[in-house]
Amino acid sequence: MRPSLLCTAALVVAGVAGPPAVAQDRSLWDLVNSDRLMTQAVQALLLTARTQTDLTYGDLSVSLLNGQIAIEELDLTLPASMIDGRPCPLRVASVENNTGDPLILTALRGRLELRGLEVDATCLPAQATVPAMAFLPGGVVRVAEMSVDYAYDLPSGGFDIRVSSQVEDLATVTMDAAFDYLWIKGDEPEIEVSGLLKSASLTIENLGGWEAFAPILPPAMSDPSRAAAFVTGPSAA
Repeated sequence: MRPSLLCTAALVVAGVAGPPAVAQDRSLWDLVNSDRLMTQAVQALLLTARTQTDLTYGDLSVSLLNGQIAIEELDLTLPASMIDGRPCPLRVASVENNTGDPLILTALRGRLELRGLEVDATCLPAQATVPAMAFLPGGVVRVAEMSVDYAYDLPSGGFDIRVSSQVEDLATVTMDAAFDYLWIKGDEPEIEVSGLLKSASLTIENLGGWEAFAPILPPAMSDPSRAAAFVTGPSAA
């Protein structure tokens, strides 16, 4: 009987001592913490994305108070239906979205930053894949940094965006666009983004890409006097 009594006594003592330390440190607030809820929402979006593409990531962090979402070691493959009938592997060392003040309710604005972006040449249009494979190390487009600054005014529907990127050994590209009104129409999967374009500009700074691709470009594109007409096409009479 003594062993039984000793076991009973041990269980009573354990009950008095309470649950493990980890459980004691937890509270109901841990379940309803805003960052935890937002992290679960982002995870749900990533799981939804997996219905369309292969996707893995290394780490995910969210700070609702600072308006920040960060994902490390993002690896995904866009399906062939999206990219000219061929799968498109993408790798990003880090993705960070900063929305600034999360208490602003009249606008959606922020800055999306990507670092260490690698895109396989197979993601490029078919006519550019072979030349790219010849000039790009390992057949991969490497973008050291890419940023997207965006601002959508909810009352007016106006939208401004700037995309800046640096492609290693090729070029620095900056695109600006402003819309008087931007909207989304249609139902899934036929969703279409439409807008009233106010202005747009594209700036390219050569970092070696011109020397690499000029020999294979059509003569009209490599001739400054004819390049504009080649891009825009013949003007109407």
